[in-house]
Amino acid sequence: VIAGSAYQPGQQLRIYALELNIRSGPGTNFPVVREALRSGEYVAILAGPASTPDNLIWWQVQTADGVVGWIAGQINGESTLGP
Repeated sequence: VIAGSAYQPGQQLRIYALELNIRSGPGTNFPVVREALRSGEYVAILAGPASTPDNLIWWQVQTADGVVGWIAGQINGESTLGP
């Protein structure tokens, strides 16, 4: 995790988006490794932020069931996760 970023390694955050896919890399061009994290589920931050040409900020996370991948930190200006 980059120093001074919004989240810290190991931090547990709650999903705010109604549904959020986890991808194998930071960007929509990477395959989905798990579909539809639901609002209220928790993830742990592993790495990030990573920005992409489409101006999205991505975070590497791990779910409670052990899935590791990348999620967008905002969609359409709305945060997808937080404390």
